[in-house]
Amino acid sequence: MSKQKADVDFITNHDYHILLNWEDQFKEKLEQLKIEVAKKKKKNTTTNNNNNNGHVNVFEDYRGPPMPDLMVRKIKEMMNNNNNNNDDSFMKMIVWLGQKKIEVTDTNTHHNRLFFPKGSDDKLTAFCSDEENRAVRVTEKSKNKKDDDDKEAGDAAGRGLFVRVVDGDGDVWRKALLLKWWQSVNKIVFTREWNAYVKERGLKPEVLSLQLWCFRDAQNKLCFAVNAVPTIPAN
Repeated sequence: MSKQKADVDFITNHDYHILLNWEDQFKEKLEQLKIEVAKKKKKNTTTNNNNNNGHVNVFEDYRGPPMPDLMVRKIKEMMNNNNNNNDDSFMKMIVWLGQKKIEVTDTNTHHNRLFFPKGSDDKLTAFCSDEENRAVRVTEKSKNKKDDDDKEAGDAAGRGLFVRVVDGDGDVWRKALLLKWWQSVNKIVFTREWNAYVKERGLKPEVLSLQLWCFRDAQNKLCFAVNAVPTIPAN
């Protein structure tokens, strides 16, 4: 090997290690930025108890695709919202969480869970109250428990939160789903009765996608709207 080629290899390897170090620093800075953005979003969240029955208005930028009419009617009924003409005001009480293709693992009875769409965690955290976040999130006392431990599930710190779900036909499902943070995968999920929901709603992986919103009913309880739509094939 010539001296010139050896010098080139040395410079290339040296620069490569510098780039790796820079990449690690960048990832760390990016995570810090995400945390700061989430804190600012929660700080800027406004609550109007007089006009909206305690509903929280967040993320005014985008409310997602149009909801099915039957879904809108049912949500308004649950909110005791009789103003049928002011759709803009109504949509400000709804938070769009995102859309995701139903994966095979989302319908696997062994898993019994639905992973939420990417990017929905910060939105949901900002929309939830401190008490709700404590119920959903893992705590020091609950972090050693299994993710699917149903014996102590529901409405306690780190045990999950039972929530009602409205589908695209405007039907409120007869059972409550468990909203929970799974520490093992660092994701928010629907679990507990998810297998039954998949079976009754005929949810098929790959060919269907789910659109998710969250809102509050007239009792200020956290609820979700879940609409199944055909998956658009990638070009």
